[in-house]
Amino acid sequence: MTRISALGSGDDPKADRGRKSPSAEAPTPIDILTTAHFSSAMAEGEETVGKIMDTKVNVVNMDMNVKDCAKAMAKNKAGYAVVVRSGTAMGIVTERDFVQKVIADNLNPAKVLIRDIMSTPLITITPSETTVDAAKLMSEYKVRRLVVIDEQGNLAGVVAATDLARTLAEKKGFSDATLNAIARLESPIGGPYQ
Repeated sequence: MTRISALGSGDDPKADRGRKSPSAEAPTPIDILTTAHFSSAMAEGEETVGKIMDTKVNVVNMDMNVKDCAKAMAKNKAGYAVVVRSGTAMGIVTERDFVQKVIADNLNPAKVLIRDIMSTPLITITPSETTVDAAKLMSEYKVRRLVVIDEQGNLAGVVAATDLARTLAEKKGFSDATLNAIARLESPIGGPYQ
């Protein structure tokens, strides 16, 4: 099954390491998606993570500073970057990390290194696992993205909650407004944030 890992120490990427206890916070859109929609609907003809993951992964070096990382993410129109050391995935950094760990503390982004704010250990999944497995993991650990590591321990992609929602919305013929919103599907009406 899925595991949490900081890869690169020669550990087996399939080994279960350092599981964190899920917090008892208020439901997030991921919780709503998995409990109200996803598991039962996806069980009929489950998709694998490998079929829906994004293989164009935004990757940054752990010694990069936050300012340069933010520029790279903006250039790639990405809200995250997988943090690597010597080609091995070590953590993940998101826009939320920038806000909560740098801006809110009034730190200089040019002087803060990504390794100091990245989220680690990684919560990983393999391409052969199901989208239901991915949804359960996201819900359990209150994350929106899982790093996909193949059976050889290589970075294969990233799967996001929006990917799960998009898959389910498509299965339901895009008839569920909640799923369409979570999947960030374009509305024929348009809107101020598109």
